[in-house]
Amino acid sequence: MNIGHIARRRVVTINFVEPVARALFIMQEQRLRHLPVLRNLTPAGMVTDHNVLNHIGWLDPRHKQVAMNDRVEKIMRSPLIVVDPEESIHAVAQTMVRKNAGAIPLQEGQRLVGIATKSDLLKCFAPGQAAFLLQEAEECVESYMAKDVLHVAPEDATADALHTMKVKRIQHLPVMHAGKLVGMLSDRDILRGSPKAGGAMEGLQSLGSKLKVRGLMTQKVVSLSPKATLREAAERMLDLRIGALPVCVDDQLIGILSETDLIKVLAGPMPADRTFQF
Repeated sequence: MNIGHIARRRVVTINFVEPVARALFIMQEQRLRHLPVLRNLTPAGMVTDHNVLNHIGWLDPRHKQVAMNDRVEKIMRSPLIVVDPEESIHAVAQTMVRKNAGAIPLQEGQRLVGIATKSDLLKCFAPGQAAFLLQEAEECVESYMAKDVLHVAPEDATADALHTMKVKRIQHLPVMHAGKLVGMLSDRDILRGSPKAGGAMEGLQSLGSKLKVRGLMTQKVVSLSPKATLREAAERMLDLRIGALPVCVDDQLIGILSETDLIKVLAGPMPADRTFQF
C-alpha cells in the first residue's frame, strides 16, 4: 500500500510573507497542526503549531505582538520534506522518524497533491488496512510506552509547563494531584488558550503567561491499560483526535504512549547508517 491511499488530498497552505498571526488563525480555525509554506507558488517549508508556540510562547506581553507580526518564513522548517504519492507507507514512516516530522506533503512535479500526517498513518493499525502489521498491532502497549514520564501539577504556571515542553521536546504532559492523574496538558491546549489572531492582538498576554495549568488542561482524561493493544491505542487516538494517551493501573500513572511511538512501530528497524533527529 502506498502513502497516496491514506493521505489527505486537501492541502491548506500559507504564503511565506504572511504573519505568524495568520498561521495561528488558520490552524485554530481548521484544527490543523501543519501548514506547508509557499514561495512564489512553490513549496518552500513547513510551519507547525509547535513552531508558533516556540516563537511566542514565553515572550513578555509587549514583545508578543511584534512576534505575531513576524513573517512565517522566519519560523518555518526548511527545506520542505516531500514524498511522491507512490512512496510506500513504510518508507514514509521511516522518514517521519528520521526527520522528526509530524506531517509530510505529497508532491507531483512542483504541485502539492496531498499531505500525510501521523494521524493518517495510524489508520494502518485498523483491521484490514495493513495485513503486514497485524502481529505488531496486537502487541501490548506496555512494551512500547515511555515509562519515565514528566508531569506537572494543576497549580503550576503554564509558562513553566511550556518551558518543560520546549526543553524536553515533548508535546504532552500529564497533570498529577495527590498522586492521581487529573488531566493532560498539550501544546495544542496552550495554543487554544490564545486568541484567534485574525487582526487585533488583544489578549495575547494569555499565551504562556502565569496562568495555571488547571485553566488550560484537558480534564476528561482517557487512559489506557498497559495490556491494551497498539491497535486499540491507535483507534482511540483517532477517535478522540489526540496525540498521546496516559497508561494507568488503578489510577496510577505508569507510562505514556504517543503517536510517535506508534509511527516507530510502522517504521520498523531503521538503517544503521542513518542519523536520528529527536
